Amino acid sequence: MHGLELTAPSVLIVSDGEEQLAVLQRHVQPLGVPVQVLADCTAVIECAMQVDVALILLDLQRPMLDGLEALRRLRGAPSTAHVPVIIIVERHLGLHERQRGQSQGPVCFLSRQELDFDALEEQIRLLLTLHLRANGLQMQIHAFFDDHARLAADNALMQALRPSLQRHLLLDLLTGLPNRMFFDLHLLGLMRRGARVGNSFALVWIDLDHLKRVNDRYQRAAGDQMLLAVARRLESVVRVSDVLARIEGDTFGLILDGVSQPQGAQAALAKVLAVAGEPFECVTSEGESVTLIPTLSVGVALYPRHAEDQLSLFSVAEQSAQEVLRQGGDGVQIGWNAGDGGKASHR
Repeated sequence: MHGLELTAPSVLIVSDGEEQLAVLQRHVQPLGVPVQVLADCTAVIECAMQVDVALILLDLQRPMLDGLEALRRLRGAPSTAHVPVIIIVERHLGLHERQRGQSQGPVCFLSRQELDFDALEEQIRLLLTLHLRANGLQMQIHAFFDDHARLAADNALMQALRPSLQRHLLLDLLTGLPNRMFFDLHLLGLMRRGARVGNSFALVWIDLDHLKRVNDRYQRAAGDQMLLAVARRLESVVRVSDVLARIEGDTFGLILDGVSQPQGAQAALAKVLAVAGEPFECVTSEGESVTLIPTLSVGVALYPRHAEDQLSLFSVAEQSAQEVLRQGGDGVQIGWNAGDGGKASHR
C-alpha cells in the first residue's frame, strides 16, 4: 500500500531481576513479536528511535528508579513519549500517584503482590492488537495524503497526527480513561481466557443519570465537570485488577474480574454508588457556582452466568441499567429480567 508495510512491532523489557526477567520473557515470547531486553530507560529511548515499539514493560524491584520517575524520563523523549507502558512495582501506588502517571499518557501500574501473569499476557496481546490497528490507520492516512498531493507535502501535519491517533485509539480525551475500543478488546481477551480456564467476571454498564438536563440547564461545561468528577470517583474505588472505561457520552463500563455471584457485584457497586453520589461544586459557563449530586443507573451481566458472548453481555448489562433508570435511577440491577434473578436495588 503506497510503499508501506505492516511489520511486527517490538516489546521492550527492562528488568533489574534475572529471575523475574525470565518469567516475563516466558509470557511475552509466545505472542510472536520481537522482544528486546534492555538495561535501562536510556537504552529504551535509544532503541525506540530505531524500531517500531508497541509496548514498554518495566519491572522495577529495586528502589533506584521508581515507576513515576521512569515514566517521566520516557515521556520526556520523543521516541517514547506516546508508547504504552506497563510498570511492575514493589509497592501499591495510591490514586494520586496513578493519576499523575496516567496524566502523562497510556500507562498501567501493576503491584507485584497482585500480579496475574495470565491477565498480563492478555493485556499485552490487546495492546499489540491496538498498535497494529494504529499502524493500519496511519497507512490509510499516508495513502490519503499520497492521493492528495497538497496535504502530502505538509510533513509537519503527518508528524502531528501520530500522537493524536494513539491517544484516540487508547484513551477517552475528556476523562483520560480507556476508551470503548480498549474496553471491547480487553473484554474479548477476558472471554477467551474464560473459555480456556473457566474464570468469571462481571460486566458493568454505568449510566450517569440526567446528564442531558445538566447540559441543558447549565451548558456543556457543567456536564463535562460532572463527567470528570464521576470518572475520578469511580477510579478511586475500583481495584487494580478491574478495568474502568468511558464507553460513550454519559456511559462508563467496568469489568469486575473474578466476580461470579450477584452478592459480590452488589457489594462492590454499593460502594461505587455511594462514592459517586457525593455532592460536588461546579462552575457554569456564566461563572455561577452550583452544587450537583450525581446519581448512577447501573446494570450488571455476569459471565458466564448471563451470557457467553460479547454482544449478549453488553445487551444484558445495558438493559439492566435502563430498567434501573425507569425506576428512578440511582441503583443497581443484576441481570435484566426476573428470569435472571435480576432485581433493582436503589440507594
